[in-house]
Amino acid sequence: MVFDLDRVEALRGPQGTLFGAGSEGGTVRFITQQPSLDAVKVYGRAEGSATEHGAANGEGGISISAPIIADKLGIAASGYYRRDGGYLDRISSFTNQVVQKNANSTDSYVGRIALTWQPVDNVKITPAVYYQNIKAADSGESWEVFSDYDKHVFRNASQLAETSKDRFTLASLNVSVGLGGVDVIAAARARTLSPPSSASTIRQHPIRWFMPRPRAASVWAATTRRSACSAGPSWPASAIPMAARPRSSRTRCGATSSA
Repeated sequence: MVFDLDRVEALRGPQGTLFGAGSEGGTVRFITQQPSLDAVKVYGRAEGSATEHGAANGEGGISISAPIIADKLGIAASGYYRRDGGYLDRISSFTNQVVQKNANSTDSYVGRIALTWQPVDNVKITPAVYYQNIKAADSGESWEVFSDYDKHVFRNASQLAETSKDRFTLASLNVSVGLGGVDVIAAARARTLSPPSSASTIRQHPIRWFMPRPRAASVWAATTRRSACSAGPSWPASAIPMAARPRSSRTRCGATSSA
């Protein structure tokens, strides 16, 4: 997600020499706003909208590019926020009542900062850091049995909100050297990408009734019971572990245990 976009370049392929084997058909480049060494540039944008049968949406951002030391050092910085309102209601599967209305909203946060240092007229060094964080309050998946699509009613009956977070950080360094009619450019980048996390996968079943034993342990337990007890059921090696069976069916040496 890019806010301070300066221009878009469409390069006809093949472009494998400059951009790798994946650019045989061509390349589309999104060029962001670069730090200015001689003038102050400010850009801002705000927008609002509404979703039919859902919540409102909105976004806002600002970008600034300005010299710190004239003709030597400049900075470009931007910040952007967007909220996509939800349209899906989470309900209780027991009462069919709405627990959270318009639950599947999404918040996006984007930030970027770049510096350009020009030690001599034909050399520019530009380090930059880009950050993005997208948070979803719930899943957008609707359950057909509780929804009415003809009336634009979308619902699910998840017991917990399926929240998620996706963070991305990209650091880059660009060095440009002008050699008369040719510019030599070297670029490097490093990124950290946090895997999308979903709280529901951890909290969906907070209580477990039992912990299944490994198969080898089940075989050993069943063999021990058969050899030590003359009465009681003899379960096969593939039987469910004792901890998972009803209390009334737990037998120890012919006597029913109430433990």
